[in-house]
Amino acid sequence: MFNLSYRALTLVVLVALAVIGTSAKAWRVGSELLNDRFGSHFKDQSLSYGSYEARQAINELISTYDIDSVEINVAQGNVTVSQQSGSNIVIEGLASGSKEYIDGLQLKSEKQGTTAVYTAGYEKTNVTGQRYRGRTDIRVMVPEGISVTVNNDAGEVNVTGIREDVNVSIKMGTIRVADIRGNLDASASAGTIEVESAEITDHVKLSNSLGEVKFDGTLGKTNAFSTSAGTVDISVPADTCVSIHASVAAGEINSTLPVSEMSVDEPRASASGQLGTGTPTGSLTIDVSVGEINISSR
Repeated sequence: MFNLSYRALTLVVLVALAVIGTSAKAWRVGSELLNDRFGSHFKDQSLSYGSYEARQAINELISTYDIDSVEINVAQGNVTVSQQSGSNIVIEGLASGSKEYIDGLQLKSEKQGTTAVYTAGYEKTNVTGQRYRGRTDIRVMVPEGISVTVNNDAGEVNVTGIREDVNVSIKMGTIRVADIRGNLDASASAGTIEVESAEITDHVKLSNSLGEVKFDGTLGKTNAFSTSAGTVDISVPADTCVSIHASVAAGEINSTLPVSEMSVDEPRASASGQLGTGTPTGSLTIDVSVGEINISSR
């Protein structure tokens, strides 16, 4: 009987998922795979500065009186969020693009309950229904005690130094989170999620449809990581002890920390029971359809 190796099976499944040509590599980055298949949806939305026809500066100062969170919504571009001293939320940025993009750009600041919501979006499209070429890059500085939510269609989101809850969603691009303390929720349709120096107080959930998920930090009580196609890399302190349920439909699981139960039934792999030694302080769930799970200690 003919048996497919793990890597051969992985290649077959990735080809089926991404509908790519036979010349493609088996382990291409998820965002590249999606761009191959869905790039036409973004062809009028350049993510490089290039020779833009028009620009518009963005400067917004939002009082945090009766405000405990901020939500940033961007149609396309890069968003950077950091913590600063003071009592105001400061938003600075630059919108660049075609004249039609700038004319159709909608900048709106409003209060919804105890949340300050800032939106940089556009609704105008050309005769073919495609969005005009352009991007809006924003830098957000928030005072202590303000939780952060960022929603971005395409581009990058970078969040650093926040000491409250962080929630990030992106359709296509990269999420980078570093030096945070609080709860974390991050999701991507295609791209990469990278988390460094995180101290999770209660829960973390990182979910990617197509691409890598990387986490380096201290786990909380409830911890969930997933990707449909890609790798989940988790680095935790050596004294970490949690209950674990991890599974890969086609791939493998590697751990430098002891796991009470490991099972391999190619192409499937699973881990359950307890990760680490001692008394579990929380739960860890990892789900990968095609790819790998790597757990390491530091």
